[in-house]
Amino acid sequence: MKKYYYLLFLFLFIPLISFAQNWQKTKISSWDFEISIPENYQKVIDNDACVLIGKSDKTKFQVIVKKNQVNEANVLINESMAGFVDENSDKILNNQNIKVDNYPAKELKLTTSKGKNVVMRIIIAKNKTFMLIVSATQIDEEDMKTFFNSFSVE
Repeated sequence: MKKYYYLLFLFLFIPLISFAQNWQKTKISSWDFEISIPENYQKVIDNDACVLIGKSDKTKFQVIVKKNQVNEANVLINESMAGFVDENSDKILNNQNIKVDNYPAKELKLTTSKGKNVVMRIIIAKNKTFMLIVSATQIDEEDMKTFFNSFSVE
C-alpha cells in the first residue's frame, strides 16, 4: 500500500517540478532598473531602448524601456498605451492609476482580438518610460505578481 502512495505522490509531484519556472534577478544599471524574469530571457540594449523578453510555459514577460522626449508623465503614459492598445478591437478590462516606487504609473488589463490576456504597467521614472507586459491566453497570477513586484527603479 505504501508503494501505491509513493507512486501516486511521484505521479502528482514530479510534473510540478519539471514545469517549475526558474526566475533570474536581472539588474540593468545603464537603464536604472532591476527585475526578476524567467531565465534564458532575450535582451536587446542600444542607445534608444532596452528590451527584455522571457517566457514561462505559455506566458510572455516583457520589459521595454525608452528614454523620454517630454517630461509630462500623463502624456507619456497615454502615448505608451496608444502604441500597444487597439481601441477598436481590444477590450479594456481595467485601467487605473497607480504608483510604483513612488513614481507615477498606470496598470492596464485587456483582452486582445486574438484572445490574449494582457496586463501592462507603464511607469515614468528618471526620464524613462518603463513598460512591463505580461501576456498569455491564461495568465498565471503568481508569476505575474513575481514579475511586477520584483521591479524596482535604481
